[in-house]
Amino acid sequence: MGNRGANAAVSCIMHAHRRGISTFKALLIVLGIFLLGFCAWSGWLVHWALNATPAISIDYGQKLNELALTRQDGTAKNEYDTLMRLGSTLRQIEDEFQQKYGRASDAPPDWDAGLAFPVDLGAVEAAAASPKAKAIALEYLERVKSSTVPADIRTVAEAGLILRPPVSGALINLLIPELGDSRKAARYSRARCVLAAEAGDWDAVTRAIADIRGLSRAANRDPLLIGYLVGIAIDAQAADLARELLVKHDVPPAALDRLAEVFNEDATRRPVSDSFDAEKIFFLDMCQRSHDASGRFIPSAAGGLAGTGGPGAGSPPIANVLAIAMPSRAQTEEMGLRVYERMKELSLRPRGERRGSTDDYLGIEVPQRYIIVQLMIPAVGKAIGAGDQGLQQQRATRVMVALERYRAARGAYPEDLRSLVPAYLDGVPADPYSDLGFLYKRGETPERRATYTLYSVGDDNQDNAGARARSEYDALRVEGKGTDMVFMPVTK
Repeated sequence: MGNRGANAAVSCIMHAHRRGISTFKALLIVLGIFLLGFCAWSGWLVHWALNATPAISIDYGQKLNELALTRQDGTAKNEYDTLMRLGSTLRQIEDEFQQKYGRASDAPPDWDAGLAFPVDLGAVEAAAASPKAKAIALEYLERVKSSTVPADIRTVAEAGLILRPPVSGALINLLIPELGDSRKAARYSRARCVLAAEAGDWDAVTRAIADIRGLSRAANRDPLLIGYLVGIAIDAQAADLARELLVKHDVPPAALDRLAEVFNEDATRRPVSDSFDAEKIFFLDMCQRSHDASGRFIPSAAGGLAGTGGPGAGSPPIANVLAIAMPSRAQTEEMGLRVYERMKELSLRPRGERRGSTDDYLGIEVPQRYIIVQLMIPAVGKAIGAGDQGLQQQRATRVMVALERYRAARGAYPEDLRSLVPAYLDGVPADPYSDLGFLYKRGETPERRATYTLYSVGDDNQDNAGARARSEYDALRVEGKGTDMVFMPVTK
C-alpha cells in the first residue's frame, strides 16, 4: 500500500512535468491549498472565540446544599434566618456607632495605638487602653445586650440545622457575610465573658464560652473550607479565653464542672474532608462554566467569573483563541479530581504521617496550563494543619480544666495526667502532633504557689523541655524545630 502511494506521487510529479507544470508551481499550489485550509480554520477559530458559550447542565448549587445537609439534623428547625438576622443587627449597631463617633478615618490623633476606632472590644481587657476607648467599648456592649443579638447567639449556638437556600448561578459568586458576622458575635461574647469573670458571675462566664463554641459549631455546619477555617478560629477564641481565665482567676468548682462539659469533644463537627468535597463541587461548577459543549476551554468565561482573577479577566472574547493551548474539560476535571481525592486522603492520615513542610503535602504536579485547577486548589497543607492545631487547642484546654478540677477537689495538682482518669477525664486526650502525648510537670512558683507546665513537643516530635518558640505557634511548623508548644504557663 505504501509503495503504491509513493509510486502515485512520483507519477503525479512526472505528469506535472509532462503537462508543463514545474515542481515549484506544484509546491505553490500545495502551499496555497494549505493556506486556504489554515485561513478557513482560523476563521472558524475566530468565529468560535467570538461566540463560545459555556455548557451548563448540572445544578451544583443543589449538590452543595445536599452536602451541607449531611451531618446536620434534618428534622430540626433551620436557623439560617436567625444567623442572618444576627449579622444584620450587629452591622446596624456598628453603623450607629460610626454615625455617632465617626469612621476609622475620623480617629483623633491621640487614639490608642493598636485599637480600632470607634469601637474595639479589646479595650475592655487592655490595661493601657484609654478611658475613652473603654467607655465606647462598654457603651457598645450595652447596646448589643439590649438588642436581639444575645438571644440570636443562643439560638444559633444551639441550632441543630443551619442551611442556606440553594445557590443559583455560579458558586464562585457566593457571598458568605455570616461567617464574618459570627466572628464579631464571638468577640462580643468574649468581652462580656471577661466582664462577667471580673464581676464573679461564673454562670455568665461559662454561658459566654459555651456560646463562642456554639458559634464555631454554627460556622462548621457549612461544608465550605472557609466555614471550616472560621469555625476553628472561633473555637480557638473559646479555648484561649478559658485557659486565660483558669490562670487569672480562682474558678469555682461548679464553673469548672460546666467548663468540662463545654469542652467535651463534639462528634457532630464536620471534618475537613467534607470541605474538600465542597471545594470539589466548586471546582466542577467552575469547569462547566468555563468550557463549551465540546469541552473546549473559554478563557473569557473563566475570567468573567467573580473572584477568580483568571485568564481572560477583562479581555474581549477574541482572547478565547488561547484555548488551543489549554487542556480540555475532561482533562481538567481528571486532574482536579485527582487533586481533591488526594486532599481527602491526606486529611484522614494521622499528623505523624504528614510531618514536615506543608508545601510537600500534595505530591501531585499540576502543570501551569491547567489554569482552573491552579486557581481552585486551596492551601491544602495549611487547611489540614489548621484542623490539627484547633484539635490540639481544645484538648489541651480540656486537660487544663481537668487539672483545676483535681486541684479544687484535692488541694494539689496530680503527679501525672493519668491521675485525672477516670474522675476528670475518660482518658488522657491524644496530642495530634505527637505520639508522646501532652507532657506535664508539676511544680511551684518562687512564691511557693503550686503550678505546672503543660506542653506539646510540636512538629519536630522531640521533647525540648518546654523551650518556647519565638512565635507561639512556630513549634507546630518546620521552622520551630527545637522548640515546644507551651500551654501553661500562659504568656501574654
